[in-house]
Amino acid sequence: MKAAQGAMNNVTAAAGDVLVALARSHFGFVMSELQGHLKTMRGGACQEFVLTTLSKLASSYALRCIPFVEMTLLALHAMLRQVESSRILRTICSVLEQWSRAINAYFNAWEQCPFPRIGEKQLCEQVYSLFCHAVVNWLGRHKKEEDKQAIFGAVTAMMAVVLHDAQHQDRVWKQVVWLLQQYQEVQDTSRVTESLHYFLKTLEELHAVAPKDKLRAIAAAVHHELGDETRQHSAGHKEELRQCIVLQARIYPEETVTFLLSQLSSENQGSRGTALTLLGAVARSDEPAVREKLPLIVEAVQPLFTESGTQLRTALLGFIKDLLSVSIPSCLAWDVVAHIFVEFRRASDRLVRTERDTRGSVPCPGCAESSLSGTRSIAWAPQNLVCPTALCSARCSQAAQHFLGAGTWPLSGAWLSSSSTEPPEVGAESNGGFPNAVLQAVEDVQEERDLQAQCIGILESLDLSVEGMTELLWPRLLQYVVPAQYCGMLVPLLRCLQALIERQKQTEGQEDTEKPADVQEQAKKPTPQALLVRLLVVAACDQCRECAVAALQLLQALQSRIHSSLRGLWPIRIPRMLQYLEEKTEGFLDSEEWQCYLLKFLTESVEEMLVDQPWVVCLSRELSQQLSNPSSSAEDKNFLYQALGTVLASCRQLTHVQGQLLKYLKETDATSPCDRQGIASVVSYAAERHFYLALDAMREFTQWLIAFDRRRKAQKGHQRAQAAWAAAMLTYGKVALHAPKSELLACVEEDILANILELFHACRKELQHKLALLNGIKEVTCAIQAADTKHSFRLCKKPEVLEILLDLMEEDACDTPVSQVHLKMLQLLEQLSTLKPCMDWENRCSQVAVCCWRVLSCPPEETELQSLQASCEEALGQLVSALLKAEGTSSAFADVVSILLRHLTSTKAWERERALQVCAQLLGTYEELFKCSRERTCSQFGSLVGVLGPLLSDSQATSRQRAGACLSCLLRIQACGMTKTRRAVLQVPDCKELCERLKSTEDGSLCEEPAKIAKGVCQYFPQGQARSFMDAIMKTFECANEERAQAAGDWMIGFLEACGKEIRPEVPEVANILWKAMYTMQQGTLRDLLFQAARLLAGFHPQPVVDSLLQTELPSERDMVQLWRSLGSSDLGPQVLRHLAERLDKAPKSRPLCNDADQELHRLKLLCAISEVVSALLTAEAVRDLLPHLLPVLLQWVSNELGVELLFPPLSPPRGLLLFKDTGQEELLCGLYCDALEQVLRRCLDERWQQVLCRHGVWPSLDLPQWHCNNVQLLTSVLLRARLVSRALIQTFLPWLHSPLPNLQVTALAFFAELMKDPPAEGKDLLKPLVRLFLEKLQHPSCAVQHMAARGLGSAVSGLPKKVQKHKRSIVAALEREMRNVDHPEVAAESMLALAEILAKQTAKGLGGAFRRIARSTRKFLDAEQEDLRFAAFSLYTALAAGAKDNLTTFFSGEVEQILGSLFLHLQDPSCAVSSVCRTALYVCAPFVEPKGLQVVVKNAIGRSGAQLQSEVCSYLVSEPCPGATLGPRGPAPSGEHGVTRPSVPPHAPRESEGSAARPLRPKQNSHLPALPQETHAPELLKTLKRQQKPPLE
Repeated sequence: MKAAQGAMNNVTAAAGDVLVALARSHFGFVMSELQGHLKTMRGGACQEFVLTTLSKLASSYALRCIPFVEMTLLALHAMLRQVESSRILRTICSVLEQWSRAINAYFNAWEQCPFPRIGEKQLCEQVYSLFCHAVVNWLGRHKKEEDKQAIFGAVTAMMAVVLHDAQHQDRVWKQVVWLLQQYQEVQDTSRVTESLHYFLKTLEELHAVAPKDKLRAIAAAVHHELGDETRQHSAGHKEELRQCIVLQARIYPEETVTFLLSQLSSENQGSRGTALTLLGAVARSDEPAVREKLPLIVEAVQPLFTESGTQLRTALLGFIKDLLSVSIPSCLAWDVVAHIFVEFRRASDRLVRTERDTRGSVPCPGCAESSLSGTRSIAWAPQNLVCPTALCSARCSQAAQHFLGAGTWPLSGAWLSSSSTEPPEVGAESNGGFPNAVLQAVEDVQEERDLQAQCIGILESLDLSVEGMTELLWPRLLQYVVPAQYCGMLVPLLRCLQALIERQKQTEGQEDTEKPADVQEQAKKPTPQALLVRLLVVAACDQCRECAVAALQLLQALQSRIHSSLRGLWPIRIPRMLQYLEEKTEGFLDSEEWQCYLLKFLTESVEEMLVDQPWVVCLSRELSQQLSNPSSSAEDKNFLYQALGTVLASCRQLTHVQGQLLKYLKETDATSPCDRQGIASVVSYAAERHFYLALDAMREFTQWLIAFDRRRKAQKGHQRAQAAWAAAMLTYGKVALHAPKSELLACVEEDILANILELFHACRKELQHKLALLNGIKEVTCAIQAADTKHSFRLCKKPEVLEILLDLMEEDACDTPVSQVHLKMLQLLEQLSTLKPCMDWENRCSQVAVCCWRVLSCPPEETELQSLQASCEEALGQLVSALLKAEGTSSAFADVVSILLRHLTSTKAWERERALQVCAQLLGTYEELFKCSRERTCSQFGSLVGVLGPLLSDSQATSRQRAGACLSCLLRIQACGMTKTRRAVLQVPDCKELCERLKSTEDGSLCEEPAKIAKGVCQYFPQGQARSFMDAIMKTFECANEERAQAAGDWMIGFLEACGKEIRPEVPEVANILWKAMYTMQQGTLRDLLFQAARLLAGFHPQPVVDSLLQTELPSERDMVQLWRSLGSSDLGPQVLRHLAERLDKAPKSRPLCNDADQELHRLKLLCAISEVVSALLTAEAVRDLLPHLLPVLLQWVSNELGVELLFPPLSPPRGLLLFKDTGQEELLCGLYCDALEQVLRRCLDERWQQVLCRHGVWPSLDLPQWHCNNVQLLTSVLLRARLVSRALIQTFLPWLHSPLPNLQVTALAFFAELMKDPPAEGKDLLKPLVRLFLEKLQHPSCAVQHMAARGLGSAVSGLPKKVQKHKRSIVAALEREMRNVDHPEVAAESMLALAEILAKQTAKGLGGAFRRIARSTRKFLDAEQEDLRFAAFSLYTALAAGAKDNLTTFFSGEVEQILGSLFLHLQDPSCAVSSVCRTALYVCAPFVEPKGLQVVVKNAIGRSGAQLQSEVCSYLVSEPCPGATLGPRGPAPSGEHGVTRPSVPPHAPRESEGSAARPLRPKQNSHLPALPQETHAPELLKTLKRQQKPPLE
C-alpha cells in the first residue's frame, strides 16, 4: 500500500495485482487494510488505487466480499459527492458494478457461504440508495464515451440487484428504456448488449413478471441492432444479441415468437433476414414452448422460399439448418429439406447463366476482391463454375483470354502473364482497374458459391438421431442422387442416405416408419438400374476419393433394393473395394486400374442377375440414356462406354447386343476423341464374350464405311466420315486386345490386321488415320504376344507393316519436329521386333539409323512439344535396346554404337543431348547382356569414353548429367569383366552423384568434377583400346567448339596420366595419332594440349615416343622444334636427352655411302633434337649430369667424321691452307656435331669459360684435323677448371684408348694428356695406369698416337710425379728413342718437350749417360728447319742447363761452348716462340759461357729483347775478342731434311706475333723481365722466368 502511494499507473496496477493474489490466503487482512484506507482517504492516487483493488477483489472473490458489503457501500456513498474527475468516476462505477454483481451472485448461491445469511431487502436498500443517486446525478450528464460505458455498466448491475425487491421494480423497468436508448447514443454497443444480457439472465432467474411493452421494446431494439447494416458487429456480439432473444423467448415465448413472425412480413429484406436468423436461434433452443410453435413458424417461413435476394436466401438456409437440428414432430418440414436442393440447383443455374452471359468465365471472386485492395493481380476461374469447391488453376488465363476476347474489357493478355500486382489503367467507369460489370459478376459468383457451400454444410450437419428425421428424409433423398444438377452435393447426400438406411435397419420394428403418402413422390424415386449406374459413375471418379467411398457404401446399403440376387456378392466385394481405396494413399490411385476393378465388379454383378435378362437389358438402356446426357463429362462418358460394353458382353440376347453394336458404330459421332474411344470400348468389351459377333459387326461396318466413302467422294472435307475411318481402325485393335486368346490367333491376321491395312490404304492418310493405324497395329501386336504363349506364331504381314512404318518415318524431313506418329512408330517397331519372322541384322541396323536420323536430328522443339520429344527419345532407346537384346552379340553393340557416335559428336547441342539419352538406355541393356556373356572387356569402351568424357563439360546441364550416367554404366560393364581381385581393390565411382553436382554453372565445378571422373574411369581402361580412345578424342577435337575441345584435351591428358604406363604396345600408334593431329590443329590452346600429351606419353615411354618422333615428318620445322623443346622443358627432358645420346651412340660409326641418305638424315634429326632439348632443359644441372654421356658421344662423332689421320699444327700455319676448303655433306654433319657440342657446353659452363673457348676459336676449328687435338686439350682444360670432369666422364673415355680407330685413340690421348696436368681427385686413381699405357702407345704405328702419347708423358710429370719418378728411366729412354726418330719430326719435337718437362720437374740425377746423350741429340735440332723442332730443342736445352750440376757442369760447359753461336743467332729467329725460348736458354746457359765478361754481358741483358741482347754481345766480342769463343756450332749442322710443317694456332685464334699467348702447351714469355743479380745461377734464373709467366687460361 505504501509502495503504491505516488507511484505511476503501471506500478499501482502491479501492486493491486499483488494484493489480489495475497487475498487468496489472507483475505481478511487485505480487506481490512483496504477498508481502513477507504475511510481515511480524501481523493488522490491512493483513492484510485484502493477503489481499483476493491473492484478486483469483488470480481475475484465475490462471495467472500459479502460481509464487507455494508461498510464498503457506506464508504462509497460518502464518496459519491466528492467525485472530482472522470477517472475517479469510472473507478467508482467499476466498484459499484463488481460489488453489485457480487451481491447478485450471493442471492443465487447464499447456501455456499459459511457466514450467516444477510437479508435480501437489507442489501437491496443499500444498493437502491446508490442506484437512485446514480440515476439522478449521473444519467445524461456525462458526454465521454468511456464515462457512459462505465455508468450504464454500474447502473445495470444495480438494477439487477434492486429487481429482487418488489417495491422498487417499477423504478427498475423505467430505467430499462434508458438502457435501450444507449444503443443510439454510444458507438460501441457491445457493452450495452452485455449489460442487457446480464439483466435478462437475472430476470430469468427471478421468474419475475415483466411489462409486455418493455419486452416488446427489448425485442425490437435487439432486432434492430442485429439488422443494422451500418454497424460492424463482431461474431461474438451478434451471438450475444441472439442470446438476448433466446433468453426472452425462454421467459415469454408467445410474445417473442409473435414479434419475430410479424417481422417476416416486413418490406425490408434485411429485417426479414434478421427475423429468420433470430427464429432459427429460438428454434435451436429447443424449448418445449417453442417446439409447439415450430409448425406455425415453418408455415410462416414457406412463402419466403421464392425470394431471390441473396441476403434473405442465406438467412433462410441458416434458419433451415437451425430448424433441422431439433426434433420435428411431423413430416411437414420436408418442404424445408427440399428447399436445400432447390436452392443448390438455383445457385448452380445462376452460375451457369453468369458464365454464359460473360461468354466464358469470370475472375475468381477471392482473387478479384483482393485485387481491389491492390494486393495482387487478378486470377481467373475455370470454365466449370458449378462445383463450389473449385479452385483457380492454370486454365484461368485461357478463360480470361476468352472473356476478354468478347470485347467486354479491352485489355491485352500481356498483363495476365506478368507478375505485376498493379491492375492496368482503364476508363473512369471502372473500379480498382476492373470494369464495373466484371466486378458485379465477381460478386454474384461469390454469393452463389457461398450459397452452394451453405447448402452442402446443412446436409453434412444433419443429425439423423433427431426424432422424426428418418421418416422425414427416407426415401425422399434418393431422388437427388441421379440428376447431375446435384453432383456437388453427392458426398454428403450419399453419406446421409447410407446413414439413414443403417439407422432404418437398427430401428426396424421399433418405430412406425411413415411412408410417403404422395404417389407423385413415389414416381420421383429413381429406378434400381439408374441408381446402380449413377453410383458406379461416381465411384469411378478417381479425383474424389470421398465420392467413391460414399458411393460404394451406399451401394452396399442398397444391395437388397437394387436386386435381390446381389445379397451374396456385394457384402464380400464392396468391403474389399473399400479396403483397396484405403490402402491407396491420396494421389496414388491409378484411374485405369480402379475402373477395371469397378468393371469387374459390374461383370460379377450382372453374372449374378443372368436369370433376369430383362433387368440386364434395362441396365444397358439406362447406360445408353446416361451416355446421351449432354451434362456428362468426358471421364464419365468414358466409363459409361466401358460399362455398356461390359453389360453387353454379359447379355444373352444376341439380337440386342448386335443392334447396340451397329447403333454405336454407325450413329456415334467419332469426331470427338472421347466418343471415338467409346465406340472402341463398347465393341471391344462386348467382344470378350461375343467375339465373332463383334467381328461380324465390324466387317459390316467396314463395308458400309467404304461404300459410304465412295458415295461421298466429291466431299473432300467430310470430317465425320474421316473420323469414322480412324475409329474403325482403332476399334479393330481394341477388339484384338479383348478377344479370347484361344480364338484370336486363328483370325487375327486375315480378319483384323488385313482390314486395318485395307482401311489405311483406302483412307486419306491424315494424322488421325496414321495414329489410328499405329494404335490398331500396336494393340494387335500386344494381343498376339499375350495369346502366343509358345512363341510359335508367324506374322506373315510383318514385312508389309515394317515397310509402311519406315515410309511414314521417312515421310517428313528431319528439320521438322517430331509428332505422335513418330512416337507410336517407335513403340510399334519395338513390339514388332519380338514377333516372328525375325529380320536380318543389316535391316535392323538400317531401321535404327533411320529412326536415329529422324528423332535425334530434328531441330529444338517448342515448349509444348518438349515432353513429346522426350518420349520419342525414350522410345528410340527402348527400340535400340530391344534390337540389341534380340541379337545379343558384341558386334551388334559395336554397330549400334557406331551409329550413335555420329550423333554424339555432332556440333548441335540438342542432338548430342538426345543421343546421350539413347546411349544410356543402350548401355543399360548391354550391361545385362555383358553379365551373361564370357567377354572380359567392352569392345567399345575406349571410343565411348573418348566421346562421353568431354561431354561432362558440355554447356547443357542435361547433357552433363546424361554423360555421367552413361559413363557410370560403362564402368559397371567393364567392372564385370575384371577379376575378382581387382574388383575388390577398385570400386566403381558413383558418376551419377558427381554429374548432379555438374549442374552448377561455375567454371571451377565444370573443370574439377570431370577430372575426378576421369581418374575413376581410367582405373578400368582395358588393354588395347588406347588407340580407339585417342581416335574418338581427335574426332571431338575436329567437330567440337573450343570449350568442348578443351574438355577433350583434359580427358586425353587425364587418360595419359592414369593409363600411360599400361599402354606400352600401343605407344607408337598413339604417338602417330598425336603427330597427325598437329596437321589439323591450328589453335594455340589445342596444340599446347597435344604437346602436353606428347610429354606425358614420353614420360612413361620415352624410348618409343622419341623413336616415333624421329621417324615422323611434322607439318613444319617449327612444330618439330617446338615439340623437342616441349619435351626438353618438361621433367623428362634429361631422360629424353639421354635416350637421344644413346641413339646417336648406337648409330653406325662407319662412314656412310654417298647414296645412303637415310642414315645421314637420321643422324641429322638426332643432332637437331639434342640441340633443341638441351636448349630447353629447365636447369643446367641436368645437362651437367648428362655430360658423361653427351660429351663422349659428340666428340666421338666429331672425331669419326674427320675422316683422315689427325695432323698437328706448326707454330705458324702455311699461307692459303684454309682458303679453299670444300664444305660438303661430311663437313656439314661434322659442323652440326660441333654445334650440338657447343650447345651442350653452353648450358654447362659459365660465361667466362665460354668466352675463353670462343676467344681461342675452339668451335670453328674443332672439326679441323689440324687443330682437333689442341682444341680437345683446350676443351678439357676448361672443363677441368669448371669442375665438370667427373669420374664417369673419365671412365667413358678410357675405352677409347683401346679403340681400333686411330682417331678415337688420338682424341682420348689428347683428353688424358690435358687431364694429366692437373688430375681431378675423384678420378686420379684411374689415371695412374695410363703412364705405362702412354709408354706402350709410343710404339703405336700411328705417328699421331705416338705424338699424343709423348705429350701425355710430359703432362704426367706435373699430375703424377710419383708415378713418373717410378718409371723415370723407362720414360726417358723411350722419349730419348723417339726424339731421334727423324721420320716423324712432330713426334721427336713432342718427345723433347716431354723430356724438358721431366728435367724441369725432376732433377737430372739418376739419368747417367742419358743426360749427355740427350744433350748431344738436342744440339742437332737447334738449327733445324722446322720451328717446332727448334722450339722443342731450345726448351729441352733450357731444362738441361737448369739440371746440369756437379759433375755435369764441365760437360755442359763444353756443350754450351759448341752451341753458343746458335744461341746468339736464334735470338732473332723468325718465330717469336723460338726467339723467346732461345733467349731464355741463353739466360739459363749464361753461367756456362766463357769468358766471364761475356757471361756478365748476358746476365745484365736479362729483360731485354733478343735484338738488344744480340747487339750487346756483338759489341762485347768486337771490343774484347775471345779467341776461344766460337759463334757457330761445332760439328755438323743439324739436318733440315726431316721436317713437316704444321700450324701453331687455329686459324681463328689470335696470333702470337704480337706477343699474345700461344697454345696452352707452349709457355708464354714476357718481354719485360726484371734484372737478376750477377751471381744468379741457371736453375734459379729458370725458376724466376717461369714464375713471371702467366697461366695460359684465366
